[in-house]
Amino acid sequence: MENASKALLISAGVLLAILLLSLFAYLMRQMGASTSGIYSTLSQHEISEFNQKFLNYEGRENLSIQDVITIVNLAKDNNEKANRPTIIEVKVDKLDWSNKTTADLNDLLKQKIDLTYSCTKVETDYSSLLVKKIIIKTN
Repeated sequence: MENASKALLISAGVLLAILLLSLFAYLMRQMGASTSGIYSTLSQHEISEFNQKFLNYEGRENLSIQDVITIVNLAKDNNEKANRPTIIEVKVDKLDWSNKTTADLNDLLKQKIDLTYSCTKVETDYSSLLVKKIIIKTN
């Protein structure tokens, strides 16, 4: 009789340990899912914040050369950083200005000071959801 009661106590201890381990595994899985949800939300916020820098100009028809050069500099800064997966092109009258040097941009600033521009389209990359091309035309 004594061995049977000890066997019951041991089996109850094993069942209690299995129950506690299962509860611990469940809680860890739930905390991991909520943490990944937070990271996903932060990532979406970063993407929308990044895109908004360029989307502010979309559809505007009264851009000055300073606005265009600001867009080009934002794109160049992105293209030089290694942590962004997309390369942004800035097409002004079908010419790519995102590769122009600072001296070239300063010359354009002096030459085209009286012109106005329209930002006709801002394209996004469907895989990364980041802006990939800005199309600007002279008015």
